[in-house]
Amino acid sequence: MAQENQISVVIPQETIDEVATKLQECKTALAPFLQALTANER
Repeated sequence: MAQENQISVVIPQETIDEVATKLQECKTALAPFLQALTANER
């Protein structure tokens, strides 16, 4: 039984872009501390 979506929020593109930029900054800052796993290690 599906429910109707009762929340309608519009996020401005400027906010989406800002969040995407900050997420990329986080990935860049963490990159030296992360290491890739092989398929077997996963």
